[in-house]
Amino acid sequence: DDLGPHDQRLLGAAARSRHEVHLLTFFNRAERLPAWLREACPHVTVHHRRFEAYPEVPSARSSLATALARRRDAARYLTAFSEALKALKPGLVHAGWLQTTGYAAALAKACPIYLMPWGSDVLVWPQRNARDREKARIALEAASAVSCDAETVRRAILDIAPRVLLPIEVFPWG
Repeated sequence: DDLGPHDQRLLGAAARSRHEVHLLTFFNRAERLPAWLREACPHVTVHHRRFEAYPEVPSARSSLATALARRRDAARYLTAFSEALKALKPGLVHAGWLQTTGYAAALAKACPIYLMPWGSDVLVWPQRNARDREKARIALEAASAVSCDAETVRRAILDIAPRVLLPIEVFPWG
């Protein structure tokens, strides 16, 4: 949902594959989706729903109003995610951030789910917030496959979700 350089590389590669690719995004950090999305991924079908306050990286300094807006939008996000999965019926859900897309995919009972934690969703937020740790655990336990970019992240994944029995592929991709 950040639609940064990593998303650009991954979507660009997926768009060049023989598969039909859909991007379900809740990007809300700018008024418009990034221009590279149209330019580099013209064959990706984009489904964009924008919420005022979610998904966003958690903040220890959030105001009560921001926290309430995020809670409200989180419920809307989960509903929109479930509705999109029912409509699209994807053969695979590739989710990045565990506490947003990974968690939503798990709650929607998507299958198969391929998770690719980005780092802070495993190394930072689960250590700061019990709810973020629980969301990460739920996402990881629902996954059909998990990959990450470092052994440190793999160990943190197993600390968060010790019942994950599937192999976790580690490859540096940054």
